[in-house]
Amino acid sequence: MPRGSPSGTPDVRRLAQLHADFCQAFTHPTRLAILDLLRKGERSVGDLVKATGQSQPSVSKHLAAMRQWGVVVDRRAGTQVYYRLRDERLMRAFDLIRDVLVEYLGSLGKVATSQPR
Repeated sequence: MPRGSPSGTPDVRRLAQLHADFCQAFTHPTRLAILDLLRKGERSVGDLVKATGQSQPSVSKHLAAMRQWGVVVDRRAGTQVYYRLRDERLMRAFDLIRDVLVEYLGSLGKVATSQPR
């Protein structure tokens, strides 16, 4: 947790930096696709590779980054590794941003489709 000032309030600049760092989890299309898949529940790395059409090393790299940022957690079962969202509230933020984007693109007359949730 960010250190507070002497009065006990969070250091706003430090919190802003941590917020920006955390949001890096949402800056790549593959990560967004993985998050969308994990909204339905835990998935193995193999399932995520198949569903995204990305290579196993690519998916693993993105999952490791999201795990480091605290977005996903993993569970090992034998040789399989499974991932799930650490906190379902993240998907509300994900959905809100997507809805705003779709609405904005619609106002520009651009074609945008929202994926089913």
